[in-house]
Amino acid sequence: MSKKILGIVRIQNYTLWRYYNAVCNSMRNYKVPPAEQLLFHGCPTTQGMYQIEHVGYRSRFCPGGAIGDGVYFAISASYSDQPAYGIRLPDGTRQLFLNRVAIGISAPYGHYSSNCHSVHNLPTMYCIFNHFQAYPEYIIPVSYTHLRAHET
Repeated sequence: MSKKILGIVRIQNYTLWRYYNAVCNSMRNYKVPPAEQLLFHGCPTTQGMYQIEHVGYRSRFCPGGAIGDGVYFAISASYSDQPAYGIRLPDGTRQLFLNRVAIGISAPYGHYSSNCHSVHNLPTMYCIFNHFQAYPEYIIPVSYTHLRAHET
């Protein structure tokens, strides 16, 4: 299967950006560097995609998971591009979010404490528990084509 990025669409949501910056400033006020990273997120429903773009991430839309109730972000686009995390739209494309995420103090999976801002399961993902720690910055539409035997 061949994948092709069709474009990159910048999301501009001033309200979400202000909340995200407030979280980063709060971390700095407590002498914690936000440790921002660009991470990927796939979404299994079109309604969820709309929610993320307009009101941001909410852990209630992401129940369960390996680490618990939180919002999960992948280090690699291929992880978020799996069918369980991203839907195919009627035109055959899949949409991924590229997010600015304030990791802050991150603990390894299984060692979370109340002074941590995120949990990681390196090398694949991070999980945040304050949904304003992430700003959905871009949507990346990806198309898929099946290769014929002689093209592989």
